[in-house]
Amino acid sequence: METLVLSPELVEALKGIGTGSGSPGKPKSEAHRRRISEAEKGKLISKETREKISISLTGRRRTFSEEHRRNLSEANTGKTWSEERCEEASRARRGIPKSEGAIAASAASLSRYLVGLSPKEMQERMENSAHSPTARSKASKTMQKRPTETERILDRFLQDSFSGKFAYTGDGRHMEVVRAIGYTGRRCPDFVDITGKRQVVSVMGGLGYTHFLDDEREEKEHYAQYGIGCIVVWDNACWLPGELDKLFQK
Repeated sequence: METLVLSPELVEALKGIGTGSGSPGKPKSEAHRRRISEAEKGKLISKETREKISISLTGRRRTFSEEHRRNLSEANTGKTWSEERCEEASRARRGIPKSEGAIAASAASLSRYLVGLSPKEMQERMENSAHSPTARSKASKTMQKRPTETERILDRFLQDSFSGKFAYTGDGRHMEVVRAIGYTGRRCPDFVDITGKRQVVSVMGGLGYTHFLDDEREEKEHYAQYGIGCIVVWDNACWLPGELDKLFQK
């Protein structure tokens, strides 16, 4: 693969380009790296671990007394989840089909929510719910924000592991960086190597984005036409411990 030589001035200017998370281009101490590592640990449980837990609990059934149920209810009343926690829970459940019991429970819950209301009251209540046009529009705008949470996580990893090597370009505001490596197409990669190697990084998947396995091959072939290497990072790799290390060691 051809190596592109960038001027020292351009490289120095590009080191300040990041997603806004952390301090792009600034080396981190060992203690700082450990704190980041500890903060990221335990966010998701691997598939193998989940299977082991499932096997160990098979046949068991926990029952709580009325008093215990009441205590749990009071302890959790008024608690809310952060946006990040909601996203983690959504990602963990994505692709898992609901059981017939869960579907029946959802229908019963909606029925209780609307029972006894007039058509006008029903409409007003639905307009104030998460399914209203306003709520859906807000959710859509949130998903379109760049950088995405996945891109922020990947940016922190790249800055920690390859300080000053990659610049964030996924929001389209730094297309001059993309052009500097000889790319003249219409796509906008998420990260660009600014050390002279003609290489980009593309993120696929995630909330609000639909990609398929063939898209990875097509993405790499597209950039190969311009003599540029492309590393495709799937959304779930950013949330599973060790996956990014494996991917960027190849």
